Parts: sequence; C-alpha cells; structure tokens
Amino acid sequence: MKKTENQNSIQFRKNFIWNLTGTTINTLTSLLYMIIVTRINGLEDAGIFSFAFSNACVLVVIGMYMGRTYQINDVRFSDKVFIQSRKVTCFLMLLISFGMIVLYRYPLERTIVFLAWIFYKMIDAFSDVLYGVLHKNDRLDYVGKSLTLKGIFSVILFIVLDYFFKDIIIASVGACAAMLIVTLLWDYRYYRQYRDEEENWSVKECITVLKEGAFVCATTLMSTYLVNASKYAIEAGGTDSEQAVYGILAMPATAMVLAGQYLIQPMLMRVSYLYRKRQGKPFVRTILIMGAALSGVGIAGVICAATIGIPFLELIYGVNLSAYRTDLIIIMCGALAYGYATILINILTIMEKTKIQTACFSCISVLVLLFSGTAVRYAGIRGAVLVYLISMLTAFVSLLLITARNIKKECF
Repeated sequence: MKKTENQNSIQFRKNFIWNLTGTTINTLTSLLYMIIVTRINGLEDAGIFSFAFSNACVLVVIGMYMGRTYQINDVRFSDKVFIQSRKVTCFLMLLISFGMIVLYRYPLERTIVFLAWIFYKMIDAFSDVLYGVLHKNDRLDYVGKSLTLKGIFSVILFIVLDYFFKDIIIASVGACAAMLIVTLLWDYRYYRQYRDEEENWSVKECITVLKEGAFVCATTLMSTYLVNASKYAIEAGGTDSEQAVYGILAMPATAMVLAGQYLIQPMLMRVSYLYRKRQGKPFVRTILIMGAALSGVGIAGVICAATIGIPFLELIYGVNLSAYRTDLIIIMCGALAYGYATILINILTIMEKTKIQTACFSCISVLVLLFSGTAVRYAGIRGAVLVYLISMLTAFVSLLLITARNIKKECF
C-alpha cells in the first residue's frame, strides 16, 4: 500500500511538472509568433497574422467541441466514441473556415495565412482528444512533453522560415507542419499504449455525444467570441496597424489566461470525483484552491503590466506603445476576470449545467455585438479594451451566481 502511495505521489509530481512546463511553453508560442512577425515583417503583416490567429482560436472551439473536461468526466462512452466524434467536429471546423473565406472574400494572402492557422489549430483539437485518453490514465506528463515538443519545434521552424523568406505564408505553413509531425510521431504513439482494442463505438453513440456536447460547445464558442469581440470590431472599423497594436496588448493577457487554465487542469479529476460523491466542503475547498492559484498568476500579471509591461513589450516588439499603459492594465484585469469565469465554466460543465451557461453567454454576446462596434469607432483601442473588461466582468459575476446557487442546491 505504501509503495502504491509513493508511486502515486511520484506520478502526480511528474504530471504537474511536465504539464506546467508544456503548457507554459505552449502558452508562450502565441506571444513568440506575434513578436517574430512584428519584428521581421512589420505592423501590417502582424495585423494580418493577429486576425488569422484569433479567428483560428475561435474556430478551434468547434473542433474541440465539448472539450477534454467533458471527455474525462463522462464514463458512459468509450474513448473511440470521443475520437470518432472529434473527427466530425474537426471537419466541421474546416468547413466553416472555407465558408468564412467565401463569405468575407478574404484576399489571397490573408486566406492562405488564415487556412494555415486553421489547420494548425485543427491538429491541436484532434490531439486534445488523444490527450484525454492519456489524462484518464493519469499520464499528463506525456501530454506536457507533447506540448513542449510542439511549442519548441513549431516556433523554431517558424523563425527560420520567416527569417530567410520574409514571408508569413511560408512560415505559417512550416509551423503547421511541425505540429502535424509531433502529433503523428509522439501523440499517436503514446495513445496506442493506452487504447483499448476491444472498445466499440457506434454512430448512434457519436450522435448522442455530439448532441449532449452541443451546449458545452456553444458556451465555449460564445465565451471565445467575447474574448475576441474587440478584434472583430477593430477589423470592421480599424486598420491592420491598430489590429496589430491591440493584438500586442492582448497577447500577455491571453498568455496569463492560458497559464492559469493549465495550472488548474490537474485538479479537474479531483473536482469531478468530489462532485460525484457530493462531498460539498472538499468540493468547494478545491474550487477555492483553483481560484487562489489563478489569483497568484493574475495579480502578478497585473502588477507587471502596471510597472514593466509597456517597456517590456516595446523591447520585444520594437513598437512604441507608451500611450497604451492604461489599456494594458485594463486588458490584464479583464483577463483575470475571464480566468475566474473559465474555472466556473469547467465546474458547471462537471455539474452538467450547460444550458444555463449557454443562455448566460448568449445574452452577453448579443449585448457585446450591439455595442462593441460603436465603442471602437468612438474611442478606438480604449473602447476595445473597455468592451473586453466589461464583458469579462459580466461573465464572471453571472457564472459565480449560477455556480453558487447550484452548489448550495446539490452539495449541501
């Protein structure tokens, strides 16, 4: 028994260290891509890249669909059901991408860059369902190593290609190729060690999973839209240079949110277990620990934004941002609120309270859609960051009230 406990303790440390390492590197890649493009290609190309990458980050929600939290929490369906379902959602993601290209008539360069990052994120979405299998088998260390390899190789190839060719199309395709190679040679290799060859799946089961996950997908899609709503407003009424500046200011916030999410990822299995057992006090205590972990990351991020944020961004991007110190602080505060909201989204998903989340985000999304364009037209980037802050705070407070009500009702 003692040996088993020691092994569990060692494995937990490996999972935590590698997951933290991999997710940190994976988080930094989005920052690095923007730095590279801004430095080598200039603000206009950086604007094109920023919009393409943001669109890919929105559409990958369709590829991920119900996400890993749903997969590791639902014991009714086999891994093969989730894998086959993920193939369908990845194809749907690609189909919608082509529809956007036709609808908005993107120029050729913007189209190719957009598609390269769509494929990049689509590979990421399919990898995540394989990560779900590893996660359920307590091998988050393999997941972390995969993210580390993908982050390092994709960035190196992107830098080399962009430096020699000065072309974001070639560099973007190279990053996509690096993702595909690691997925085939690493992710699939370790997935095969834990797959059950005797597992069965059926089309009916896949349809059931897709139907049940629809509200999870809709909620995540709308929350992701809220994060990127200001970028869409700038795209409609601003310039590529303004898009690039907003993208630069938003990158640290995005990195902070992702780092916070991955920091709490190892705790989700325990949260799921405590909820199933209806252990109210430990359940709430674990949620508070997740919130405290995110607070540490978030408060440090806001302090850095207020002190060294602008000089640091100017140093690495080579762009004058002195007029945007307040905007950066506002964005970081909004990102912290969104981080808290993300924790609550995961908790409510575990509690299978998906419809109420969808209703909540639908209302907020409609309001943001109505007012974001006007805010950007009248106040420029300041209007964009205020829209971001207000929408994130509204989402957090709404979800907090919903979560508290359901926990009190079901766990006490």
